[in-house]
Amino acid sequence: LIIGDMLDHTGDFMLPRFDEVCRAVLDLSKHPKALVRLEVIRLMPRLARRCPGVFGRRYLTDGLNFLIESAGNPTPPRVGIDLRPAAFFSIGQLALAMSGREIDGVGSLTVRIISNEDGSEENASKDLHTIEHKETGDIYARLADICALLHNGLQRTRPTST
Repeated sequence: LIIGDMLDHTGDFMLPRFDEVCRAVLDLSKHPKALVRLEVIRLMPRLARRCPGVFGRRYLTDGLNFLIESAGNPTPPRVGIDLRPAAFFSIGQLALAMSGREIDGVGSLTVRIISNEDGSEENASKDLHTIEHKETGDIYARLADICALLHNGLQRTRPTST
């Protein structure tokens, strides 16, 4: 909740800590409480809008995977919070945030930076990264999955004829 307020009210103050914030938010995507995961779902497109270039290169794949998984898996009834509507909305907002003229995580080629954190002492002082070049954007590559989710969701909500 605090990160959302900071995104709204601090302007560019958060940019030096953007990587740290994104990593912390993505780490919370595995939290056992549905309410925390709901807030992560809501934060993904907001983080992408704040700095689409960095988000697209480092966090789009993991964030999109989490959103698609959240949209596709119904929450157990005992939890009481259905994450799917927020996940569908966030997928759309994320696609809009990543479809600017300067950065296009939707359809054009994508460069992704992956941290190589192997934990060994010899690499502790080095900041190792792998650069991955893709011909299509992450969202475009997952478009079939997103459309299948929409189709399945619409099939379930379609009224049955009697």
